[in-house]
Amino acid sequence: MATSINWIEKEYYLKVLIDEGVSILLHKNKKEHILALVNQTKTELSFKLAQPIKGLKQSEHMNLVFEYKGVLISIPVNIISVKEDIITTNLPQSLYKNLGRAFIRISVPDDMEVTLQYIGELYKLNFPKLSETEWEKTKKVSPKEYKPEEINTLLQNSMNELKKISSGLQTVLFNQKAPETTEEQLIAATGRCLFLSSTKEPFPESDISNRVTIVTNPQFKRFLEISGVGALYIDESISKFIKGKQEGKVYSDCWMPVMLYEYVIGYIHIWTGDEPRFNEKTLDLVSEYASLLIASLIQKGSFAPGKLRNDPFQPEIQDISASGLSFSIPRSQLSQAIRENDNVAVKIKTADKVLDLTLRVMRRIKGSNSVRYGCRYLEMSPDDTRFLFENLYGKSFGSDGTKYLQGAT
Repeated sequence: MATSINWIEKEYYLKVLIDEGVSILLHKNKKEHILALVNQTKTELSFKLAQPIKGLKQSEHMNLVFEYKGVLISIPVNIISVKEDIITTNLPQSLYKNLGRAFIRISVPDDMEVTLQYIGELYKLNFPKLSETEWEKTKKVSPKEYKPEEINTLLQNSMNELKKISSGLQTVLFNQKAPETTEEQLIAATGRCLFLSSTKEPFPESDISNRVTIVTNPQFKRFLEISGVGALYIDESISKFIKGKQEGKVYSDCWMPVMLYEYVIGYIHIWTGDEPRFNEKTLDLVSEYASLLIASLIQKGSFAPGKLRNDPFQPEIQDISASGLSFSIPRSQLSQAIRENDNVAVKIKTADKVLDLTLRVMRRIKGSNSVRYGCRYLEMSPDDTRFLFENLYGKSFGSDGTKYLQGAT
């Protein structure tokens, strides 16, 4: 993966490009073009073309590449203007050392069409929804699938296990009632489990499970602050909260949210009045029941009216190579849904062939108005790699193919 260069090193390389006239390579429409950096201001770069290039447009993204002392470096820029043999671009925030062995990234050729489709589900539901900030902190879990003939038995068995270890069990869905109590509002706002192993001990400071994320003391404090509790009264409010549990004869307490992606569908509440206390195994049991419950609701069609069409889309392709691509889309429900390690289907269409491939999102960079994704192809066949290489670079994938590898010397 490319490594960002700090601003001091960036200025050094830009000065070298101007002073030493180092050749800069641009791949455009299956041809190699040579540029030279001739001027730099506080906000812009100016490049001189060795020969005219057809089809350059204002705002077009270019991924320029040069090699200096065995190091291959990329310059991601957007065109501001093209006047005869001079291209003016923005001054990029960073340059990148391409240390990996991925193929060089270029602009999409004019005769190539790229269409993407999210591999996942999108919903618009009338349930509490996590804020974008909280959703990004939450581990994304897709609903498990169970055989329809087994789900009721599994759900009942899981419920029986919880009843054995608790004094009471309550299941609440937020389509029946809006979050009202502190506990309900807390899990609806955070999507985290409220877990007190013992109400005779302080509020937990950290997670106790690798599988389930719980509300910790700092998060509870932040929730109270956002809710309007003054900073001087937050510790007192937490003490009163735990004391209320004790007065209610609650010894161990667990409020597990039932989640469908970013939506908090409801919760499962179990408690005890005495020892033995709840532990990490308890969290696993309640989490499994929540998983079964959401799967059962999906099978019953409870969320079908709120399921959105997952249509193909044509994003802004920042760059593409024979090993991956990067794209950006406006901030939206779709941009919130696509996370790192998610898969996205991609259709690459040329005049000769259509490639149906799968991308894995390797990095996600959130901007003020858009989100950019860096992706690599998964399980690409040698024939598809060869075809894409030749259609991107206009070269046969033969003995000189390695020179298109980032980091190749």
